[in-house]
Amino acid sequence: MKISYDETVDAVYISLSDSIVERTIEIDPGTLVDVDGSGRLVGIEVIRPARKWPLTAIAEAYGLGDDDVRALEALWPEAGGTSPFPFTRRTELAV
Repeated sequence: MKISYDETVDAVYISLSDSIVERTIEIDPGTLVDVDGSGRLVGIEVIRPARKWPLTAIAEAYGLGDDDVRALEALWPEAGGTSPFPFTRRTELAV
């Protein structure tokens, strides 16, 4: 998993696979998922990521692994994690 944050647009991209993106699906206003030709999750884009966003729904719908879910929950207090929101400037994290 690779996480990139762009402060100029206040958006985070969570890359989960090197597969080619076939389509992008809007989960809610500001949360998009990229899937490959087989419908497998390639990445998640979250605009204004300090807000609560539907991590649990994405994990359930697209089979996001438990380790990835725990790592993402640790970064987002709104998702039940305990760490402070880590993105305040252009950042790249490998989790």
